[in-house]
Amino acid sequence: MTDYWFKNPIILLKNTNEFFPKKDYNKIQKVNAIARLAIYYSIIIIVLKLDTKYLSVSICLLLLSYFLGVTDKFEDIINKENGTEKCTKPTKENPFMNFTVGDHMTNPNKTQACPLDNIRKEQLKLYRYNAIPDPADLYGKTVTDRNFYTMPSSTIINNQESFAKFVYGDFGKCKSEGKDCLKNRDNRFARGRYYYQY
Repeated sequence: MTDYWFKNPIILLKNTNEFFPKKDYNKIQKVNAIARLAIYYSIIIIVLKLDTKYLSVSICLLLLSYFLGVTDKFEDIINKENGTEKCTKPTKENPFMNFTVGDHMTNPNKTQACPLDNIRKEQLKLYRYNAIPDPADLYGKTVTDRNFYTMPSSTIINNQESFAKFVYGDFGKCKSEGKDCLKNRDNRFARGRYYYQY
């Protein structure tokens, strides 16, 4: 595990090609990448003999990386960008983030599983960590992956209200409120009578 650059500055000399933060980096790698970017920027300014007032940008980047490294809010900012805010991440014991029988006792406030778009590689890595590769799988289709999947509702109490709104929408307003009764009626087949829409 690597340290932050302000705890161990020698870290900046390792992985010198990581100077721009990427999505697949963890928090420490992103903070160190911002610091490397600041150093590279200042070196370019000095080598090209540009105005020294531009060095303030690199100082601001260093201060920003230090601030992001010492605060815990940075993780929340990253999670909001990735759409994984307050979600259950895969573990070695439960790579598909499903509800388990023990969650009633050990984790009563279990959150929804993270969207698979962001964590699919991590999930498959945890799922296959002890798997023996199939020699008949020539094209890498990994047929065993289809046997396990993440359930649609991975929390302890499912959200019936949002599910009902998703399935039915605003269905049923004609009988209860008298609205949208003839919304889907095709007038080509209802000739000879006048129908008023409210």
